[in-house]
Amino acid sequence: MRTLKFYAFISVCCLLPMFSGCGNNNIKTNGLISFSDGSPVVTGIVRFETPQTQYIALVQSDGTFNVNMGKGLPPGQYRVSVIDVRENETLLIDEKYENPDTSGLTFDVKPAANEPLKIIVERSKTNRPLINMKQITD
Repeated sequence: MRTLKFYAFISVCCLLPMFSGCGNNNIKTNGLISFSDGSPVVTGIVRFETPQTQYIALVQSDGTFNVNMGKGLPPGQYRVSVIDVRENETLLIDEKYENPDTSGLTFDVKPAANEPLKIIVERSKTNRPLINMKQITD
């Protein structure tokens, strides 16, 4: 009987954080991405990375984004990259932003509320076409 009580106690201790909300310390993180001329980036993915994990945000047609489907990010420092996603069009964002090592973008999420993040990117200097996966596989 004592063993059953012990396992019941351990089970409650393990499940309690899931129901109490204490386990989630994410901070609402949203922002706006635009080109250096002020026009919004109308599609893409903004990726926030740490050595352990990554989070993404889909860019909306007005240039706004909400990280982690509106759930935000845990406090910490993130390397940021931006991926241009278009169908059958020329990519507009300079390719240096696709890699967090070359993007030059970082973001520090503080434990308190953060101002909306403003990301400014440069337009592509070349008219690099979108790679069509059908062309690669044929």
